[in-house]
Amino acid sequence: MGSESVLAWLRPFLLIAKFLGLFPLENVHSVGQESKDVLQFRALSAATVYSILFLPIMLGCIFTIIIKLNYWNLSVMLADDIATKCMVGIVIVSFIVSYLGMWINVSRYPAFLERLRWMEERIGVDAKEGRPLKRVGGFMLSSYAIIFLIIALGTSVDVIFHDNPIKEKVLYMTGNFTFYVLLVASLTPELIFVYMCHVLRIYSVHLLQDLSKKLKLHSTAKRDVPLSTLTLCQKISTITVPDTDSEIQISVQKARVHFVEISSLADTLSGLHSPGLLLIFLCNSVMATVTLYLGASAILREDWGVSLCGFSGAFVSLFRMGHVTLAAGNIGTQTQAKLKEISTTSGTQLSDRLSQQIILFELQMSSHPVKLTASDYFTLDKGVMTSVFGTIVTYLILLLQFRIEEAMDKDPAATPGSNSSSLASDSSHVP
Repeated sequence: MGSESVLAWLRPFLLIAKFLGLFPLENVHSVGQESKDVLQFRALSAATVYSILFLPIMLGCIFTIIIKLNYWNLSVMLADDIATKCMVGIVIVSFIVSYLGMWINVSRYPAFLERLRWMEERIGVDAKEGRPLKRVGGFMLSSYAIIFLIIALGTSVDVIFHDNPIKEKVLYMTGNFTFYVLLVASLTPELIFVYMCHVLRIYSVHLLQDLSKKLKLHSTAKRDVPLSTLTLCQKISTITVPDTDSEIQISVQKARVHFVEISSLADTLSGLHSPGLLLIFLCNSVMATVTLYLGASAILREDWGVSLCGFSGAFVSLFRMGHVTLAAGNIGTQTQAKLKEISTTSGTQLSDRLSQQIILFELQMSSHPVKLTASDYFTLDKGVMTSVFGTIVTYLILLLQFRIEEAMDKDPAATPGSNSSSLASDSSHVP
């Protein structure tokens, strides 16, 4: 490759994380390119001090705005009040968890990125294969703007529809901007994780695709050799013709070593985002449930501004979980597809010794798959989202039932029994 690697588009996310106090490393600008400045962590540095001060300052701003707006007592219904407090609490918890998760493991990041760069050079990923990462990076960077537009739209609708004093409107807009900063701070580690997943996917697919191409060329060459000339070729092979089987065996051995290293990189990546990834994943599940409930409850009150904010917040939470699981799950999906291709190729026109070596390679890959986990509690794949959706729907139904029962208790005339009794009393007066 040239001087710039596939890690080049990781640099903007690391710079944003450093600006938000999440990534207190020096020489972040050197990531993904040849430079004398090496990415490093120092306990006593301006970046570390800034990172330590950023968290309490932001938390102080949050609590000040909450107290000024009396945010805890805005809801009339008990269910809405509980949901609102849960939402605020989850945002604060996910914000703190993001920082603690990154701080715990940030000193290990330079060595991990150096291993990624070394692997890229060993397997020979070129600029053409890394080009899709530009689209991935651009799409993920645009998510910051999309989230900002969603929050800005919800804020504008809420400010327009509610006739509050100017001071409260300014506080409300400031609070929503602070909420956006918290959301970006908790989202950035996930985007870094997603980008790393795409890098590992490119490495794995390139490795297996290169091996599959060599096997296909080898089997095609054997199939095209006439049987009458096969003996002659075997006689002069020690003089002029290279041992193709030996070359393929060496390629399989190299692929095995590299694939084990990629699997180890995946385990390291899971550890670098542990326990933050697990806790943020759980927080997003609860956040999606609560915001969906608040949106549905606001529709019952015909409060369209709160409804828009609720559903947009749920969309953001679901997008975050789906984005992570899809990026992590695609590694295993595409790896298995390439393995099937290699297995099909190895079944034809290959020597018994080479076929056995391919089978051993497949068994080793099955025993050391490239998979990402959330603190080893569950594997991040598409099956996780099915469980998450089921859980969200279940708790959403329970919350809505609680909301309807509370509304009926406050307004007995709305219950079916009271309606039938009132109709009966009215009919008794009819002559």
